[in-house]
Order: sequence, then structure tokens, then C-alpha cells
Amino acid sequence: MVESALGHSPLLYGCGIKGLDLTVAVLFACSQAMASCVERSLLVGGGRADALCDPSEALRDLSVRHFVLHADQDTLRGRIAGDTVLGPDSPFRLTYLEPYAEAARTWLHAEAEVVDTTHLTPAQAALQIAEAVKAEARSARLTSVISPRPAAQQVVILSTRLSARTTFASMVEHDALSTTREAYDAAAATYAQLFRDTLRDSPLDRAILGAFAEVVRASGDGQVADLGCGPGHVTAYLDELRLTAFGVDASPAMIKLARQAYPGLRFDVGSMAALDIADGVLVGLLSRWSIIHTPPRELPVILAEFHRVLAPGGHLLVGFSASDDPSHPTQVFDHTVAPAYRWWPDHLAAMLRKSGLAEVARMVRQPQPTDRRQFQEIQLLARKA
Repeated sequence: MVESALGHSPLLYGCGIKGLDLTVAVLFACSQAMASCVERSLLVGGGRADALCDPSEALRDLSVRHFVLHADQDTLRGRIAGDTVLGPDSPFRLTYLEPYAEAARTWLHAEAEVVDTTHLTPAQAALQIAEAVKAEARSARLTSVISPRPAAQQVVILSTRLSARTTFASMVEHDALSTTREAYDAAAATYAQLFRDTLRDSPLDRAILGAFAEVVRASGDGQVADLGCGPGHVTAYLDELRLTAFGVDASPAMIKLARQAYPGLRFDVGSMAALDIADGVLVGLLSRWSIIHTPPRELPVILAEFHRVLAPGGHLLVGFSASDDPSHPTQVFDHTVAPAYRWWPDHLAAMLRKSGLAEVARMVRQPQPTDRRQFQEIQLLARKA
């Protein structure tokens, strides 16, 4: 009944991903809730599964995550034109284009978590929803340790077709850090070759890094960490700017390449969520697009780590891609290597401020016509009080 109802929902049809079968995926929730119910029945009811098992009771505490699979109007029309499920140029789907656009403008995107599918395949959209759910599941487990009460289970509605070898549950089992580490390990050599000389052709990037180096040097002697350093080319540039810089990356393959390319510099394998750095020892911290693979619900932990390792008066320079407008504090996008997120700059600045890092300045780079992704690039400079 649920699938039938969703099958006639303009909001599900609205995303228009080619190949949708409009299936409903219920993650963990029903299986875990019912398993728990049956287990209690077997323990208390002497082996009769129906002795105490009330399905309505088992499902009563489910929480629902509301995801809107969004695409721009031109993309939607193209998908509708090539739809192999309802047929090309379905009048039903075309009828709901404008109502969906109006809902998106006025209320829908403010009420849900928006996944921009414009450049995503169905499997990529599914993976990013899975990671968002996984992040909240970890948070719920932590809460249950602090306050021993059952964490709410979750129901997620997913409209996509997965391959026979890929189940939604198996994707959830890989957290964001593992997914990112494995992806960058696999792409390390290619990534190093592609990005080794990018600063040479990026005067604005060199300018903001130069300004960062100047304010860091003015605050006193000390170390600077390049978090998410990749193959080490930016860490080496910071060294050229007379900073005592070292690099940290979650990918062992990236760190191996960095050590080979720059043997005179220090490079460590590590996680931004649990840095092996003492409290208050850094005068500077660089995070160039390294937070983009962090699910939004996990970012406060990383920002707290940034604050912890910075000395009073220390500076953070964080780079990221901007979301489209304030109604999208975060947006998923199709990063080539691993699932990634864009941020509305004021929203991220507010999160930094809440973590004790006050914005000092920001640089906004507008997308160029030749850029693959038409996103603003933001580099935000903040200071620890």
C-alpha cells in the first residue's frame, strides 16, 4: 500500500532519475524493531513468537528521515523525455514540474534534507542517503551510551534501483571515513598527477595562502597542520612560505606519495575527527576542501578538534564549495572520488563561531565557464579567541 501511494507521489516522480522503480527501502528499522520484539517474546513467552509481540508497539518509535531528491528543471525535462518506465514525455510527470518547482521555492526544501541529483546516478544518490543515515545512527548509539534509553529506529524512503551486488544495508555499513579513505587510496596516483601543479595556475589560491601565512607568522612561532594534505603539494608550498608545516591525511596511499615527493617534510596518517596532536599547539591549521566528505551531522566533532589543537590566537583557513542559496545549508554533490557536501558560507561560519572560531575574512571565487561544476569556491579565514 505504501509503495502504491508513493508511486503516485509527484514529489517522488519529481526527481526524475532515469531507471527509478519507485521502491520503498526501510533501513534497519522494521527488521530491528521486529527482531527485538520477537526476541523479547521468546525470552518471556517460552518460545512463542506471538506471546508478547505487538508489531504496532515495535514500530511505534520509528523516526522518519525526509529526503527530497532534487534536480533543476532542464534536467528534469531531459529525464522525463528519456523515461523508460512511464514512457517518454509522460503527461503525468510533466504536469507536476511546475508544482514541484513552486513547492521547492516556498516550503519543501526547508522541510527536508535536499539531495541534488542533477549530476548523480541513482546508485550515487542512494549511497549519499545511506551515509547520512549511517552518521545519525552513530550519533544515536553514542547518545544511548550517555543516556541509557532505546535510540529511535529510522525509516528512509528511497526511490532508486540498486544493482544485484549492492544492497542499501551494505552501503550503510561503510562509514564516511572508510569510504573516503578507500576511494582516495585507489585514486592516489592519478590524483597526485592531476593536482601537483594546480597552485601554479591559481593566483587567487596563492594569494589567500600567502595571506594565511602572513597572519600565522605574525601570531608567533609554531607549527601549522595541513589537514587532508593529499600528496603534499600544498604542505610543500606552506613550507616555501616559511611556515613550519606538516601534513595529515586519512589515506595511507596519499601519505606514502607525499613522503616520497617531499622527504624533508613530515606527513602523518590520521583522522580529522581524532587528531594525534596535543591541545593548543598549532599556530595555524589549513583545511582545503578536506571537510567536504564529512556528513553534516559529523562536522561539529571535527570543528571541535580544530579548536582544540589551535593555540589561542591561532588561525584556520578552510576551503569548500558553496551551496546554491541559504535555503540549502548543505547540499550533496557528485565529487569524482567520494561523496561530498557543499555548504552555505554563512551557515558554516556560524558553525565555526559556535566552535569558538570567529571569522576574520573570506574569499569567494565565482565559477568560470570552463569549470566542470558551476559552484562558488569559498576560502574562509577564522581565528581562535
